[in-house]
Amino acid sequence: MKKICRVLALVLVFAGVFQVMPVSANANVSKDEKINTLKERGIVKGYPDGSLGLDKNIKRSEIASLLVNLSGNAEMAKTAGSDVFSDVKKTHWAYGVIDVASKLENQKGNKLINGYPDGTFKPDNEITNAEIIKILVSLKKTDLTEKDIADAIWPNSWVLWGSDANIIGKSAGVTNLNVRDAAKRGDVFAMIYNTIYDENKNPITNQFKLGGNAVVNSVNTSAQNKSVTNEVKKEDGKLDLASEVNGFNDGSKFNHSAFENKFIELVNADRAKLGLHAVKLGGDLERGTLQRSKELAENGNIRVNGKSHVRLDGSSFDTVLDYLQPRIEYTAKGENLLSIPENVYANASRDNLNIAKSPGKLAEECYQIWWNSPNHRDNMMNKDFDYISVKIQTALKDGDPKGLYTVATTLFRSEYDGNSNTSNGNVSLFE
Repeated sequence: MKKICRVLALVLVFAGVFQVMPVSANANVSKDEKINTLKERGIVKGYPDGSLGLDKNIKRSEIASLLVNLSGNAEMAKTAGSDVFSDVKKTHWAYGVIDVASKLENQKGNKLINGYPDGTFKPDNEITNAEIIKILVSLKKTDLTEKDIADAIWPNSWVLWGSDANIIGKSAGVTNLNVRDAAKRGDVFAMIYNTIYDENKNPITNQFKLGGNAVVNSVNTSAQNKSVTNEVKKEDGKLDLASEVNGFNDGSKFNHSAFENKFIELVNADRAKLGLHAVKLGGDLERGTLQRSKELAENGNIRVNGKSHVRLDGSSFDTVLDYLQPRIEYTAKGENLLSIPENVYANASRDNLNIAKSPGKLAEECYQIWWNSPNHRDNMMNKDFDYISVKIQTALKDGDPKGLYTVATTLFRSEYDGNSNTSNGNVSLFE
């Protein structure tokens, strides 16, 4: 009876047209601005005549292409392809794209787009607003569980989650959607922007996995490479270091996902030697990990007023995870910090942030520094920890136009059903 009442309540709210309040920052970015941003990134592409067909209904093959572009696997799609779907032949423009898209998963391992039970993909079929909302919610809602999916009421639960995540609704600048209608390309592009950019117009990373392995950031690789050629120039023709720093931080000039994946691989290799279970990427930790690296890099010191593992306001480091309350409160958690010297990753004598080492190499160096410190090693090898996230951010030093301060942060947590509230913080001052 309870479930029936819930269904009726949701149907009353979402029957036909969908509109939600209140307004957030994304509503202040026009649809045209959002679409242009995606176009500049190489995520959204038009037709041969240059038009974007914003009022046209979008096809499943086009959604597959967008997902592949978002995941950074456009190059892979050029050489990929298998006869997985009986109705997608090698002659179809999206042959490789559909092959890669069908393997894409969110960080929980849930597939984003599937074929039909009869072995077809139906690439030219249109997709509804509800279906695209479900795909995008699966990417952005990091706390989505298998139980949530099993208990979801179609399509109302997904629409509610889409609103809560500011993907749709007045708060996201996407209104008047009939969720059962075919999705328009322009609406889909705006929803995608709302999924991969936060309210400060910063890209949200690490939303994809491919065949169980994490893929690059949610802003595509080809667009990242393209952006390198569009540097902001100073009047004397030299590269603007501030632009380079932003490119490093937002993932357009450094593959943060590859760095994180390699780091976790190194952690698990040594945990296996000790007979410990492997840790997993904690998607829900990533917001906090990124914030810690960002705030300490901008602070110019991993200590705050001489204190270790505190926020800029003096509170404990784990308050950065308060968005996970109440379940995080009685969960074991820890933090490792590292101030990375410029000569580890960059040639600071140049006018641009030149990443001299690959993300994998940088991960190895950071891991080795932490491994050589017993307290940091204890966190990485802690039997109570099940999930980790590691992020790097850099900032310009005050008073030093060529100086950079770069911080790597690892956050750890146990399973949420644990009964420990242990917080372990370890700082490595490597300057």
